[in-house]
Amino acid sequence: MKLIAKVTLGTAAGDIPPGGEIDIKDKAEAEALVARGFAVPVRPAAADDKAEQKGEGA
Repeated sequence: MKLIAKVTLGTAAGDIPPGGEIDIKDKAEAEALVARGFAVPVRPAAADDKAEQKGEGA
């Protein structure tokens, strides 16, 4: 699951600063980071386009 860090996340590969993107392979770990408010999931570009189109038509 791809996430965007809201805080600095320490990993074995190094620190991920706020706003940095990270791919967490363990779904449970990724969901825990989101639940704690440490990260947000990356939304695919197609989902962003659909959300914008719905907002424009309303």
